[in-house]
Amino acid sequence: SQRGYFYGGWVSPTRYSMIERLDFSNDTTVASPRGNLGEAGNGGGATGNVNYGYLSNYGTPSASSKVWRLDYSNDMSDTVEKGPSGVSTRLVYQAVSTNDYGYWGGGYPGPISTVVRLDYSNDSAAGLVRGPLSAAKYGMGTTGNKHFGWFGGGGPGPISTVQRIEYANDTSTASVRGPLSATKYLSGAAGNADYGWWAGAGPGPGPKSTVDRVDYSNDTATASVRGPLSDTKCKSGAVGDKDYGYWGGGNSYGVVRSTVGRIDYSNDTATASPRGFLSVARDWVTASSGGANALPQFGA
Repeated sequence: SQRGYFYGGWVSPTRYSMIERLDFSNDTTVASPRGNLGEAGNGGGATGNVNYGYLSNYGTPSASSKVWRLDYSNDMSDTVEKGPSGVSTRLVYQAVSTNDYGYWGGGYPGPISTVVRLDYSNDSAAGLVRGPLSAAKYGMGTTGNKHFGWFGGGGPGPISTVQRIEYANDTSTASVRGPLSATKYLSGAAGNADYGWWAGAGPGPGPKSTVDRVDYSNDTATASVRGPLSDTKCKSGAVGDKDYGYWGGGNSYGVVRSTVGRIDYSNDTATASPRGFLSVARDWVTASSGGANALPQFGA
């Protein structure tokens, strides 16, 4: 639960299949290479539970519905193909999870509003289509708790809308909640049991360092602005545990980043602190962690 995994990525003209691990207890070091994805790709949606990370619908040269599973207890091994997700897209870039199910929503090309659910206990079966998002989008930031998943911002647009899916009633259309403080596209999002943080945005009118916090207990209100990231960027991977969120990689005005910034949830009005680095600078990174699904957040 004290490790975050960053998957794939892009530095023109190269797509990566690498997986890197950041140890939260030693987060000023360079992330360590682990196994590899089954294909090189960028910008997919990653999520998972306390045992496995799942990555789907990432940007290979063509649209894909493949799902790859990483075993956290054996992370030097390459991912295993599962699924498929049931929807073929590129650059889905958004996924949320309970301890039992993973949800992927939206996508490009399109955009689309489809939500697909993968049953972790039967992860070789195709994902099931559930209730749609309230609007067709891609490039959203997503996070959640054990009851709901929040999809914030996105394109085309960009928009500030936040959409919420209810896991116990996942055939219903996602409900519109309070907006982010500003329009956001290609933000990374992470959170704990009580709040979700959306950080960075872009690409126009330029990458941003702004951070928005959604209070899950009052999610019809406009998100509150918190302390900024330590650098401007979009297309970064976001991951964390109950205490901290980490944003790794990304792109700022054409400069591809390897930096990792950490938000201290207990002091989130301060500027995020620079920590270690990814071993290779790249954008369109996605990330997952067992720590995001640890007790008591998911009740597993």
